[in-house]
Amino acid sequence: MEVSDRALGPTFVIAGAARSGTTALYQALRHHPEVFMTSVKEPNYFAALTPSFPHAGAGSRPAYMTSLAGYLGLFACSESFKARGEVSPAYLYYPGTAGEIKRSFPECRVAIVLRNPVDRAVSHYRALTNIGRERRSFEVAFRASMEGREQGFAWKDYAGTGLYADRIAEYLNTFGRDRVRVWTFDTLQTQPADVLAELCGLIGVAPLDPASISRRWNSSEADVLRLLAPLRRHRPLLAQTVEILIREKLPAPASQVVRTLLLSHPVRVPASSLDAVHQFYRQDVLRLRTLLPDLDLSAWV
Repeated sequence: MEVSDRALGPTFVIAGAARSGTTALYQALRHHPEVFMTSVKEPNYFAALTPSFPHAGAGSRPAYMTSLAGYLGLFACSESFKARGEVSPAYLYYPGTAGEIKRSFPECRVAIVLRNPVDRAVSHYRALTNIGRERRSFEVAFRASMEGREQGFAWKDYAGTGLYADRIAEYLNTFGRDRVRVWTFDTLQTQPADVLAELCGLIGVAPLDPASISRRWNSSEADVLRLLAPLRRHRPLLAQTVEILIREKLPAPASQVVRTLLLSHPVRVPASSLDAVHQFYRQDVLRLRTLLPDLDLSAWV
């Protein structure tokens, strides 16, 4: 659907990848005086317009906006900002999403952060295990995803959400290289000031203090509270006490200590189980290196 030039919508989108630092960029840009970010993170509106988006199946698909009016409503009162944006990692996973964005907002810029797909899969698995949504071993869970039993941007599509090349090619072909910028998660971690400066340049605003990017790349109070799910089942009174301490009682430094302790024991994934994962991604990474020759992916192969 074409949108009137007078309609306020995104001048840029951050389109993934999942578990790759998009939350950090979202939070940083929310503090930029020239940037309007939607209060809803991951509206997923354009992905939901594509034929492959799963519109049914609770828990198997991302939440999404259902109407153009509702989506544009996210940008209400943004007239005074030089740039308007939103973050939806699902935009990297459904064929045709780039075309839907282009059809509605042809001048839009696209920013993408990609993570080593093996590391991304492990992070994805650990996140779901920590909140009680995954009980299988990593090897079993990833194999099920490889065999197509978990498809799309679903809760447990550990394999598919690390295949980037097709969608990167689609964005480059749809918008052109001057409107698409891709970074790696490693660069975001080690050179946040450079990434933030380049992102600000892409969307046409002044540079922002790199201190705006949190070093806790994808954690929040809500994430930590969800980690209490297993504790609630077995020690409900203890879980309730911890939750109250996090939410209300502890001063910020002490509350952060609790969060750190809860997050400091990641689920172990044996290195021996990653050989097949590396092999699964090899051809996609090689194609990605061809599409993005200036991106250092040497550690991914």
